Amino acid sequence: MKHKRQMGVYALLLACVLLLCLWIWKFPVKQQKRVYKIGVCVYDLDDSFMKSMTEELEQALETQVSADLPVRYEVLDANGSDNVQQKQIQYLLKQDCDVLVLNLVQADSAADSLNQARSRDIPVILFNREPDEMDLQIGEKVWYVGTDGQAAGALQATMLREAWDSRHIDKNQNGTLDYILIEGEQSHYDTIRRTNAFLSETGKNLPMNQLASLSADWARQRAAEQLGTLSEQKLREAEAIVCNNDDMALGAYDFYQRKGWDSPLILGINKTQAMQQRIDDGEIYGTVDINPSQQVHLICQLINQTAAGTSVQQKIWYAEPLAYKTVNK
Repeated sequence: MKHKRQMGVYALLLACVLLLCLWIWKFPVKQQKRVYKIGVCVYDLDDSFMKSMTEELEQALETQVSADLPVRYEVLDANGSDNVQQKQIQYLLKQDCDVLVLNLVQADSAADSLNQARSRDIPVILFNREPDEMDLQIGEKVWYVGTDGQAAGALQATMLREAWDSRHIDKNQNGTLDYILIEGEQSHYDTIRRTNAFLSETGKNLPMNQLASLSADWARQRAAEQLGTLSEQKLREAEAIVCNNDDMALGAYDFYQRKGWDSPLILGINKTQAMQQRIDDGEIYGTVDINPSQQVHLICQLINQTAAGTSVQQKIWYAEPLAYKTVNK
């Protein structure tokens, strides 16, 4: 009898074990989510605009990329060196990143990196430094996010026209606007587009007299140094200084401050934090906000679409530029 009871207990235990195994087998096992690897290359984090935009992009990668898509990203700074950046891109390619987000040092030499990414079937989102449109045709998974340089330059012209009409900046009363132009890198597409659009638009409706054209490679200190090469007569005659970006505009402001002279009307492009502060204080006239927040949103939108395998036909995605100017000067 005792033996039969023991056998019954064993049978019951065995039945329980079998039922437990069956339950575990049928219960859905939670799958480990795949991590989406994003490689970000930035041309130079000493550039105040790029530093600010990169910080905003990092925050957005944590919040704007789909909650169903865990991401891991790495940001690399080329410190303005094309050679350094090419090595960084090679490193990211070897890491089998799922997408590359590139702010190129040399936007006109994008083809090699794009061809290598295409051979590995890695999507590439170029941003802020616009490449040749032909390079965007290298593969189906290549896009550019930025602000149209021509639109930014044209908006500078509109702002200058408004100042001419309302602020009486013709100090010498000669009927022309005497100005100095400070450009970025000479061969850079943004330099060319911003400058050409500005000159074209002002030429239509403003009496312009260019006192000098300088190149300062986007840099604040370089802009101040280049102004120092001009004669005092030209510097004092200048009624406006128009710059391809904010750092150079701030360099112009620095130069006049050091001289102790009243600065001309100054215009930039980017709307960096330092520039905004000067504008809000009424010390600098204005800038073109190239809308980095919208650019970041567009980058994240493209990342989500690449991760979902969605085909994106549109190659160029522009954020809308906005005028930002002081009300005091």
